[in-house]
Amino acid sequence: VISASAARQVGILHLMDRRYAGRATGVGSCRILGRIPAGCVQFVLGHYDDDDEGEVIEMNGPALTVLEGTVTQGVDMLVGLDVLQDWEATIRMGGSSTGMGSSMMVRKCGRKDPVVLPFLVGSSSSRGRVGVRSRHRSATGAGSGSTTHHRSSSSSIPRQQQQRSTAAKSKSSYHYDRRQQQEEEEVEHDYSPVTSDIESDLDI
Repeated sequence: VISASAARQVGILHLMDRRYAGRATGVGSCRILGRIPAGCVQFVLGHYDDDDEGEVIEMNGPALTVLEGTVTQGVDMLVGLDVLQDWEATIRMGGSSTGMGSSMMVRKCGRKDPVVLPFLVGSSSSRGRVGVRSRHRSATGAGSGSTTHHRSSSSSIPRQQQQRSTAAKSKSSYHYDRRQQQEEEEVEHDYSPVTSDIESDLDI
């Protein structure tokens, strides 16, 4: 899928077939303007350095569904795993213990060397979300209101912890008193039959 603004920027919006217009629904909803047929777009994968040297390959693009808004916040185009399967891409998942990030390797037919691209998952995607929040904060936090809001939320954490600890103490004391009461009731229950037998003998 691709947003209409991104399709307009790269000059492919005129290729859109409006017969596929409709509405996409799921967690949210979005208007579908149409679809760009497969093979009309090529994806250039790779990068060039300052000396115009690097590994770049061109891959045939799939059919692209054009959405009225953005795909998600900060994302104008989303390529599915079925496309990566058609490209015979290899995804390597990096771990926090190794310190190496995740990457995606695409090898085009007839080429010896593949192209390696970063693949954002796990901690990498979480760092991206923090960046978005910090930019939003700097854009909207010119006044003192947003700063005060963040300080008040951070200062309320110890108070919440104190409230939780007080509630935990009161709950534990309640359970202790309840347990003591149950033990006393069990003791009284154990001795009550003997007392009743003695009283009945005395009555006789």
